Amino acid sequence: IDNQDRDWSGYVGHDNELAMAIFAGPGGKLATSGIDLLSSLLELAGGFGDSVTLAPGESTTYTRYYGVGPDLATLSDAWLDVSGTATDTLTGVVTAADGPVEGARVTVLVNNLPYTLANTHADGSWSANVPAGANTSWVVDGRGSGLYWDLPEGAGHHSPYATASARNLTLSSIAKGAAGTVVAQGRGVAVDSNLLLEPARFTVTEESGLPFEARIQFIDADLPIDSAAVRPRANGFAAAGWSTDGDLTLQVEPGTYQLVVHHGPRHERHVSEVELVAGANALAVSLPKVVQHAEWIFGDPHCHASPSPDGRISMEQRLINQVGVGVQLHFGTDHDHIADYNPLLEPLGIEHHIASVVAMEMSPVARGHKNLYPIENTPGPNGGAWPWFREPIASTDEEFAKIRAQHSGPLTQTSGFVIQINHPTNIGMFDFAGWSEGVIANPDFYSQDYNAIEVLNGNHTGGYLEIYFDLVNRGVTVTPTGVTDSHKPFSGSPGLNGTYIGIGTDDPNDYTDNALREAFVAGRTIASRGLFLNMDLHPGSTQVGPQTLNVTAIGSSWAQPNRLQLWRDGVLIETVESGTATFQLAPVQDASYVIMAEGDTSMAPLWDTTPWAMANAIKIDLDGDGWQPPLPPLVFEQD
Repeated sequence: IDNQDRDWSGYVGHDNELAMAIFAGPGGKLATSGIDLLSSLLELAGGFGDSVTLAPGESTTYTRYYGVGPDLATLSDAWLDVSGTATDTLTGVVTAADGPVEGARVTVLVNNLPYTLANTHADGSWSANVPAGANTSWVVDGRGSGLYWDLPEGAGHHSPYATASARNLTLSSIAKGAAGTVVAQGRGVAVDSNLLLEPARFTVTEESGLPFEARIQFIDADLPIDSAAVRPRANGFAAAGWSTDGDLTLQVEPGTYQLVVHHGPRHERHVSEVELVAGANALAVSLPKVVQHAEWIFGDPHCHASPSPDGRISMEQRLINQVGVGVQLHFGTDHDHIADYNPLLEPLGIEHHIASVVAMEMSPVARGHKNLYPIENTPGPNGGAWPWFREPIASTDEEFAKIRAQHSGPLTQTSGFVIQINHPTNIGMFDFAGWSEGVIANPDFYSQDYNAIEVLNGNHTGGYLEIYFDLVNRGVTVTPTGVTDSHKPFSGSPGLNGTYIGIGTDDPNDYTDNALREAFVAGRTIASRGLFLNMDLHPGSTQVGPQTLNVTAIGSSWAQPNRLQLWRDGVLIETVESGTATFQLAPVQDASYVIMAEGDTSMAPLWDTTPWAMANAIKIDLDGDGWQPPLPPLVFEQD
């Protein structure tokens, strides 16, 4: 309903755990004039009325009522009572072939527009009051969110970094479960009816107990829905979920679907057509590991969860999501909030599959986003994150100096932290600094005190590679990374996009912060979209004299390379149409060499993109007198 034509607005938790609403005063309307550019949730705090014109010294008053309850119908019923509105009551009992349905969402429409929402009780009953004489109808949503997390019933719902009592209750519920709300799942939709489906309960088991992601995808087109009354499908899937222990049960409407089960491109995947009937269904699958990467660990140095204001996934869900898709090293890079995810690993039962790095994304509006890792959370708001929004600064150099002072100083092999430049030409530092090839037009918005730069963000490399090549070949020491920048369960393709980091082990149990620091000081990274590069010269190393480099690009059977490329000083000089090649690094003067791998075949039905990888540059110091960059230093125009 348009903002200018409603008297209340409500919000419902993903799992029916809470409803809250704001109501205009009697006879008033709820408008958000003046805050349209801000988050819609600000309506709960603002919720202004219609615009008014005030003379000097005049004032105006808005009256607002706020409500919190088990569902929106409880709140709207109370509001109708407070406002003295005559009402009619709609009631029903939602059932299916297997009995009454609890936790279905019933959207009541007045004049074909959503008015309120009721959740069904244990006996399937629901009720809602509407203005007397209104033209009403209703839609029953029994599909649920379609997302399944390997958590006990009632787990989570509160941040584990709230007050001590909430933290302890949350961590206990994650390990043991708790009393929770019920959500109807896999039961379809009923319009002006109270009859839903009995779901197909589908248990997927990985034979070795490996964590996994399972997707139940449509073969034929999904039925159209009224998105104002029914939750949309999760990423367009009938259902999807993540297992932490090799076993997961999903509920979906009976039918024929495509099943996709995977643990990322280091493993084979399972794809099959399944016919699911009401009641119990089961299938065992195998996801053998086929990519060996000794001394390297696969991480995602940029992803988000609920501590980020725009995160659409809880902290425990993010960890379950990442361990399911094969990420071995999680980075908690939430916006301006230092949240330590490590206390969640043991309660989730995933501590042997994944390690977590304490990190943060610093997100100043006008200087670009940067990730900091590894750091520590400290007492104070937002885990001790530097409040850039309260301390005006004159330059990015000053900004970096402040955060270095707050979080243990410059990066070394045993102390300090990486500063990673995020999405450098998309509200990134290089946009604000006015970068063009060889030139920084706005030096006050640039600092050279960084250690890493994203060359792959989500599935995108556009513009980022050009900056990386320009920096390396002008003598700037910088390490490339691949990331998801994921804010939701599927955004950025978790498990596909990431970075192989040469920390000396492929076992998350052996991870240490110092091993991470040493790897970034040495520059041992491979930005990856589905491929690993096995090289007999380390990425990031400096070699004296001409060298022979043997390279093999490795992926699963469904993420295969077609060619290897050799780039010298940012220029493509040789292509081998194979996943294996031997390259001669024999320049006539000092040079940098970068290896890239490409595949031509889409990785569908998981991801509609092709495999790719890039290793950090190897520098050839031809005469052993210290490596000299092939291009002159960056020019700072205002200097």
